[in-house]
Amino acid sequence: MGTPFTLRNFKLALAAFFVTLAVGAVAFTLTLHEGALQSIYRSTVTVSLTGIDSKPDNSSGLVVTMVLILAGMAIYGYLASSVVELRPMVC
Repeated sequence: MGTPFTLRNFKLALAAFFVTLAVGAVAFTLTLHEGALQSIYRSTVTVSLTGIDSKPDNSSGLVVTMVLILAGMAIYGYLASSVVELRPMVC
């Protein structure tokens, strides 16, 4: 059996989630030349995997979108596994 998942690991995963949102917002601002609010919105929609936003206009925006989708999937998978591993400790 591996090392038990701790609340510290869960906090690190949440921090990674918010850092990913921030990095995504900055990347969208730089690549798509959008305002701050639009970039934060696009980053949130992309990382949350809702897919309700429009496709970026240029190739660099598409690359940022793909990287954020992959990061979002990895972080959600990690958070989901942490919840499952933390549950016995909470009960």
